[in-house]
Amino acid sequence: MSELLVELIEKAKALPNDEKVVLVDVLMNDMTPPDAQWEAAWAEECRRRMDAIDRGEMAVVPAYEALAEIRARLKRG
Repeated sequence: MSELLVELIEKAKALPNDEKVVLVDVLMNDMTPPDAQWEAAWAEECRRRMDAIDRGEMAVVPAYEALAEIRARLKRG
């Protein structure tokens, strides 16, 4: 890795999580330009899920719980 990349990585690690999300989004969009059709479909799916949550048809799981479950499953193989 170049010195610049090492420096950028270290600076990125020091960012608050909300700024890390923005950085990842910018980099991902730079590597793969947004697809309007996919984004529209995803926006519709998000609306559908939010409506289901509002109606009490779908449970919400905190991210830390979901990630802990994923980690546990990965350890079990």
